[in-house]
Amino acid sequence: MRGFRKRLPFLFMIKWMQWITKPSEPIKINVEMRKRISKNLKDKKQHRVKINAVARRR
Repeated sequence: MRGFRKRLPFLFMIKWMQWITKPSEPIKINVEMRKRISKNLKDKKQHRVKINAVARRR
């Protein structure tokens, strides 16, 4: 449940982007955004793993 609150803004942003981009526009933009966001999340996860490792060492 702890990680869910952090991910909520991202999910909201994706929904918001879908709502803003009109159906007539290509969905390619959305896919790009989603890829970028997922990459962001992955980077954050890697960072958190690093932090946890450092904390565990202490």
